[in-house]
Amino acid sequence: MGFIIKYSRFFSVQMEKENGAGEPIGGFRFFPTEDCQILLDNYNLVFRAITSGFSVYYSETPMIPISERVRFSFGFHLPDSGFFSRYGLEKTGPADPTVYQAGLYFDNLDSGGAVITASPASLADDGPAVSATVDSSDTYRLYRQTFKVYDSAVGTVPNTYQLTNKLDPAITQSVTVNKDSGGDFITTTINSVDMEEDYIGQPGPYLLQADTDPPPDRNVYLNDELGKKSARGVIDIYWETAQNTVADPDTGQQYTITFKPK
Repeated sequence: MGFIIKYSRFFSVQMEKENGAGEPIGGFRFFPTEDCQILLDNYNLVFRAITSGFSVYYSETPMIPISERVRFSFGFHLPDSGFFSRYGLEKTGPADPTVYQAGLYFDNLDSGGAVITASPASLADDGPAVSATVDSSDTYRLYRQTFKVYDSAVGTVPNTYQLTNKLDPAITQSVTVNKDSGGDFITTTINSVDMEEDYIGQPGPYLLQADTDPPPDRNVYLNDELGKKSARGVIDIYWETAQNTVADPDTGQQYTITFKPK
C-alpha cells in the first residue's frame, strides 16, 4: 500500500507593483539561509521560489507543529541594477559608498514585536495594511557580523559608536573610535571578535549610532552568510503556532511587499 504525503501552503511572500492590480515584480532570486534550511527540514517544510516571491509548504502527513517562536530567514539577490532608480528607494545619509549601500530588510512583526497573522498583510515597515509601500525605512545595509565603518578625517569624527539590536535593545555594544589611525579615512571595526564577551553573535537587524549631534543613525542587518553572499535584502518570517493555524488554510498566510514606481 502506497503512502501519500500531502502538502499545504504555509506562507508566501510576493513582490508587487503599486498599480491597483497587484502586478508581480520579477527579477529577484530568493534563497533560505543555511540556518533557515535547517529549520525547514526540522519542521518538514518545503521552500519554492519564483522570480517575484516564494512559498513555503508544510507536510500534513505527518505535520511537525511549531510550538514556539521561530524565525525563517530568506535572502535575495537583485541582478537588475536599475531597480532602485525605478522604484524611488532613496536614502538620505552619507554619500561615501563605503559607509552606506542600499539593501532591504522586511519582517512580519508589528511595532510591538507581535507576529502579524492577518492575511493578506504587507511586510513594508509602514505597517501590515496592504496599501503600505516600501520606503527608506525599509533600507538597510547588510553586513557580516563583524564590519568596518569609515569616517572622513577632515569631518566630524565620533568618539564612540553604539550598536543596538532593534528587536532586543538590551543587546548593545559600544566601540571607541581610534582617531589617531591616520590617512584620509578613520576606520572603526564594529563587533570585532576581539571584544570576546561583548561580541554579538546573534544575526538580525541592528541600529548603529554615533555620539555626534545629530547622530548618523544607520540601519544594519548582520549575518555572516548574507554578507558573504552580497545579498541585496533579507526577509524574516516569524511564527509561533502550528502551521495549520494560518488565517486562510486554503491559500496559506499571504504577505506582500509593494513597491511604488517613480
